[in-house]
Amino acid sequence: MNGEKYIIHCPRCGIVEASVYDNIDDSSEVPGEGDIELEEEVWETTHGPESRIRCPRCGAWLASDLAHPED
Repeated sequence: MNGEKYIIHCPRCGIVEASVYDNIDDSSEVPGEGDIELEEEVWETTHGPESRIRCPRCGAWLASDLAHPED
């Protein structure tokens, strides 16, 4: 869902809120000023591809299971 809020449990920063925005051309769902966008990448590891998220505060790459949708 575009603009969906997530809670990240960063070991360094504690609880951080961020939003996910699709790359769909929809002007009604663009990040507003002050919104923090959640960045995600897939990394190749010795155990295969793993999804990682980036903490928007400290920039550390974290396991994707440290983020969950806001209730």
